[in-house]
Amino acid sequence: MIRRGAGATLALLLAFSAASPAPAAARALAASPVEWIEVDDPLLAELELLVASGLADSAIALNTLPLARRDVAAYVARARRLHPESSDASLVRLERAFGREFGEAGLPLRGDCTSPLLTIEDRGPEGTPEDDDPMRLRVSGYVDAALEIDEDVTGFEDRSRFGGRADLTAGGLLVHLDVWAGQVDDASSFTDVLVTGSEFAALSEDAYVSFATRAFDITAGRRRMAFGPGTTGTLLWSRQAAPVTFLSFGGTLFRHVRATATHADVDASRDARIAAHRLEWFPSPALTIGLHETARYTSSHWEPLYVVSLLPYTFVQRLLSEDQVDATGDAESIRNNVMGGLDATWRPAPGVEVHGELLLDDQNVKTAGSPTRIGYQLGGLWTRPFTALGSGGSGARGRLEAEYSRVYNYVYSTFYGEDFIHQGRPIGYPVGPDSRTWFATAGVSPSANWDASLTALWADRGEGELGTFFDPDSGAASGSTLSGVVESARTLGAEARFLPRDGMEFTLGVAHSWVDDVAHQAGIDERRWIARLGVRLRK
Repeated sequence: MIRRGAGATLALLLAFSAASPAPAAARALAASPVEWIEVDDPLLAELELLVASGLADSAIALNTLPLARRDVAAYVARARRLHPESSDASLVRLERAFGREFGEAGLPLRGDCTSPLLTIEDRGPEGTPEDDDPMRLRVSGYVDAALEIDEDVTGFEDRSRFGGRADLTAGGLLVHLDVWAGQVDDASSFTDVLVTGSEFAALSEDAYVSFATRAFDITAGRRRMAFGPGTTGTLLWSRQAAPVTFLSFGGTLFRHVRATATHADVDASRDARIAAHRLEWFPSPALTIGLHETARYTSSHWEPLYVVSLLPYTFVQRLLSEDQVDATGDAESIRNNVMGGLDATWRPAPGVEVHGELLLDDQNVKTAGSPTRIGYQLGGLWTRPFTALGSGGSGARGRLEAEYSRVYNYVYSTFYGEDFIHQGRPIGYPVGPDSRTWFATAGVSPSANWDASLTALWADRGEGELGTFFDPDSGAASGSTLSGVVESARTLGAEARFLPRDGMEFTLGVAHSWVDDVAHQAGIDERRWIARLGVRLRK
């Protein structure tokens, strides 16, 4: 039995190892520096559709964000190699976006890819590169803005901006800088605005230095990150959370395990730190399983055991307590707040995907009456190709998606202050604790150039606000039911997108919202229409 199991495992590993782009291109992509795709980039939604469609037979780490551009480019190249004639909308959009990586790897390029504004390469006297990995500087500019129009006011959406990116690469080293200016809600409360009386400010939320080999990478700087497959947000660390200043280590082990460890500042002025580590196992294209843990702690410096992240964080707290035992045998209190999570994504057939996530907040079974502090999420995706009228091709694709999320009261906060809150927002699910959310969307892409969708969202929020904690001295409490007067917000929206080529996207959307018992005031209701005009340009 042991021999048979080992042989089957070896055969499985060999089969998956063969699932890669053409050998030369695969080696070039694997050896390239690690540039990270921002966690809110629309490309990630296209990647999810491509993975669910089954067009590529290789596995990829999909739910430990951000993702490395070189890994996604290799996955897209594999899908194209398997389906050279496909005009699938998501595949074409991703090919456009990774034209630079394809060109550097010697793969065929589409004519609708966009090159950077400026590229400088270190070349020899005969006009040839000095070596196989010449130093390169790439500079690009972009506009990413949306105008919102409702019954009361017209203005730009938060983070509507224009800016520029610069990437300097040399071997496995990458220096990435993204600086922009634009509308930032409440900017005057934390920075100097560029125009007096406005919320127009200059910021950088994506700047880092990374060094990578084929298997391992290390990155330091400032960016957003996320764990899990959720569409409306994830429960432990969500892409809607504010960016953090961080140091991160990562590696792909045995081709099918992605291991990461991150240490960051929540508020350096208050010595508030956060550590996180995650394992994502993707044994086949059909299954992805993720396990992660985070710890919020206070210290005047970065604790090495948290930075290295080899031990469970509960052990780390105990070890640090042992080191501070005084002469009487008492240990000074060094309390952290540990949260753990498990997520899984299963694709039982091409075009079908189901996912779920479970969150466990620092459970205390020793305190009588402690509330259950958990969150959970269930979702599914169905996507199918079809032939659009008059298209004569097979690139059209439809999709249906639904998700339910539930976060109990008292989650993300503790009575001793180690809260998972950053810049006034939860690090986890964006709606916050004491909430339940239903989400559904139906969409169609007649071609790579067009997309339309209809979306419904229903969010119920109890009176347990972010920062509300359970006090062990207050008696028993329950977090499993929505508390007090429940605010119910429903939104129905429609959106159309036009994407004529890489680096160019125009959006028109309209939505209507119904909010009952606004701010938990019984009988106070609100109705509102809103229109949205968006543009994303990059060169």
